[in-house]
Amino acid sequence: MRLANTDETPYRFEKNRKKSLVRDVRCPNGITFSMDERWFYQADSIKCTNTRYEYDASIGRISNPSIFYQGNEAEGVPNGISLDIEDHVWVAFWGGSFVYRLDPHVSSVLEIPIPTKQPSSVIFYGSDPSYLYITSAAENAIDIGMGLDKNGRFLGGHVYRYRTPFKGRQECLADFD
Repeated sequence: MRLANTDETPYRFEKNRKKSLVRDVRCPNGITFSMDERWFYQADSIKCTNTRYEYDASIGRISNPSIFYQGNEAEGVPNGISLDIEDHVWVAFWGGSFVYRLDPHVSSVLEIPIPTKQPSSVIFYGSDPSYLYITSAAENAIDIGMGLDKNGRFLGGHVYRYRTPFKGRQECLADFD
């Protein structure tokens, strides 16, 4: 996976303005909030981390970051994330061919194998909140329609639907007029 080596900064976007939230993030990807909005979660693909911050919803401030999951490139890098109603974080691991369900204290982990090399994001969606949708990519594919690399290996490009024994929650909608 090619990732830019930059010091990107996550921002809070509001109508007609943006505000910097954190520094020293290399490749920010998925974000989500805990059910009670006390915690903000963020994946950094270059650092292979999932970080949890305290969140003050009344002023939109995050503070006190702590890494609650440290991965490594050999297992894949954390990419898109979502949350279920039990406050477990679901993470797609690009290059790892799986999705993890992590509790915020990493005392339990569920691994779901995905038949793609590049799972990119996850979201619970639809009338049945137990369905997790998993997007994938086909970066560097020679045949983008088939999602194959030069050696004929399948990289991805499909969307998968996986019925979990857990209930997901709807993600927040953004409103930018």
